[in-house]
This record gives sequence, structure tokens and C-alpha cells, in this order.
Amino acid sequence: MDEERETPIVAKRRLHWFQFRLRTMFVLTTLIAVAAMWIGSQVRIVQERKWLREHSDASFLPLKEYNPVSPNETWRKATPAVSWFRELLGDEAICRVGVDQLSPAYRELNQLKAAFPEADIRVYQFGGWQRR
Repeated sequence: MDEERETPIVAKRRLHWFQFRLRTMFVLTTLIAVAAMWIGSQVRIVQERKWLREHSDASFLPLKEYNPVSPNETWRKATPAVSWFRELLGDEAICRVGVDQLSPAYRELNQLKAAFPEADIRVYQFGGWQRR
């Protein structure tokens, strides 16, 4: 008789092994939402940078095409780089952005600085390049 009493309990436990608490569901939902928000922000950044590169009159020099004129030439900031996830999305590090003061891209200078923080922004003003 003792064996008959234990059998339904074991069977009942096996049927309900996939239970979780409401708190666990809320924690998992929050973690998934935060991850989706971060991925969405990275996608938006990549799209904005691609749009600016296609529609701006500024000239962009990607890091992979950069060839220093002299071995002493360095960046004022750290070496330009974008995160591995943004590289997966198709973004690339920009070494230098050149803008002519007379071009329409000069009006977008603040937007270019915000979209390409790793880049060295140079403005051409009547006879010479100046860093900004």
C-alpha cells in the first residue's frame, strides 16, 4: 500500500516541472525588453550614419582606407572604432570627415559631429583646412 501512495505523487511532480513564478516572468520580460531597446538604438544609430554618408556633401574617410601621411600623425582622440555589434549591422569606423564651409554640409556640422564622434572633423575655409 505504501508503494501505491508514492506513485501518484511522483507522477504529479513530473507533470508540473515547467512551473515558474510571476516574478520570474517579469524579470525575464524586463531583460528581454532592455535587450530589444539596446538593439533598436544601435540599429537607429547605424541607419542615421548610413543616411548621412549617402546624403551629405561632406567627404568621409573610413578607417580601413586610411593611410597616414607621416608616421607622427596621430588622432587627437583614441583610435576610431565602433562596437562589434554595429560592425555586424554594417557600420564602420570613420577616420576623418571633410566639410567645405561653402557647401550645404556645413549647416549639418553639429549633426555630423554627433553622428561620428570618433572622426576628426575638418572644415575647409578659404585656403586651408581647420580642425573642429
